[in-house]
Amino acid sequence: MSTNPQLNLEEVKVRLQSYPDDKIEITNELYSFGDFLVKDATARVHEMDTKSFAIAGYAGATISVLFSTLALSKGLFDAFCGALVVAAIAVLTNVAWGAISAARPTSLHWFSDNEWIRSDCFRSADMLRRYRVQCMWGIIRGHQDAAEVKANTITNIQGRMRWAFLLVAAAFFEFLVTRSAFECLWVWVWKHVL
Repeated sequence: MSTNPQLNLEEVKVRLQSYPDDKIEITNELYSFGDFLVKDATARVHEMDTKSFAIAGYAGATISVLFSTLALSKGLFDAFCGALVVAAIAVLTNVAWGAISAARPTSLHWFSDNEWIRSDCFRSADMLRRYRVQCMWGIIRGHQDAAEVKANTITNIQGRMRWAFLLVAAAFFEFLVTRSAFECLWVWVWKHVL
């Protein structure tokens, strides 16, 4: 999710061949950092999935609360207030669906047998490690792209969730104004507390 220009495969190959064969420590450093980046990219995709499921669960729980509130308060809501709550339920249903969609399994590039046992790289351990660094680059790019798509989807569904809660707040405010519940609460506080 970097704003830096990305390399393509040919540029990666050129860079991996740009230093002498006797500089094994460069290959080792690239390999160890690539290993770290593969683990980090994989964890990032898993974190996005976890966040998606958390949002879906939160939206589902809120839908349940709103449905039970509607069922318990029949006759208390006017049509406008009920419509606001129903609209909030519809938006939250859309949020839950979007969150589950964001967590759907994504086709990601992973190491193939040929990438780990590349016969034309058996001439030297350094050559094999350079090739594996190239493979790591592909895996990292694929995971970064998947994480970016998931993050954008999560950002979008969080925005829709805000709209749902604005609808619920508007329904609550409208209920307070039309049912004078606030006035009744004030009278109770005045009699019992003050």
